[in-house]
Amino acid sequence: MPKLHIEPQNIDCTVSHGINLMSALQDNHIFLDAPCGGNGKCGKCKVLISGQEVLACQTMVESDMSVTIPKRSGLKVLQTGLDNIQTMDPWKEGHLLAFDIGTTSLVCFLMDGKTGEEIGRSSMLNPQAAFGADVVSRIQSALHGEMEQETKVIREGMTSLIRRVCETARIDPVQIGVVSVVGNPAMQQLFLGIS
Repeated sequence: MPKLHIEPQNIDCTVSHGINLMSALQDNHIFLDAPCGGNGKCGKCKVLISGQEVLACQTMVESDMSVTIPKRSGLKVLQTGLDNIQTMDPWKEGHLLAFDIGTTSLVCFLMDGKTGEEIGRSSMLNPQAAFGADVVSRIQSALHGEMEQETKVIREGMTSLIRRVCETARIDPVQIGVVSVVGNPAMQQLFLGIS
């Protein structure tokens, strides 16, 4: 079985012979931009193998290789949310967490459960972008056997944001009482893992 060395993450792993490189990277929690859904049309999933630029979605791993993920330009995800302190009436004691799952971005807000004051906020690109840039591509990907993986990556992204906002607010995640999740119907179904 071939071995992959992935930089700059410094990951060493063994993968199945003949696996698609993009899939191997996704298995290691590395999600490249792939607006075309991995069909080799957009050219966004470029990586370096031995200094040569290749498309990860079009490369099969047939021998040991060292892969370098190029640095992408930073993207500031829109994070406008609450302008004023909200009146809260939580169902359960504790802080409140709200997620907006967008096709492009994933945004998390943490609020004080008693006052409604925002005490933490973080965002990231929606990691499901590796399955296509638009909703239709993601639905097609899910229908072709990627539903479980799409559900897994969005939940992992949300977990990462929960850690970030809790660190910012210096609270333990067990202090969160209520979580709200919003998104368009497709994003909700993919989050829930429901076809």
